[in-house]
Amino acid sequence: MGNCSRVERRPSSESATNSNKKFAIFYASYHVLNSVFPRSNPRPTGRSAGGSRCP
Repeated sequence: MGNCSRVERRPSSESATNSNKKFAIFYASYHVLNSVFPRSNPRPTGRSAGGSRCP
């Protein structure tokens, strides 16, 4: 492969590890699947729409 740019490579300490790559793939696939198959009933956030407040 030719090097046509002057951008240097990242140091090995900053390169993506195997676990970082797995997490990135999981994160991307999670968001793709959520856009393809949206939830009909989203999870409750703990906040009520009009209920009484706790003291």
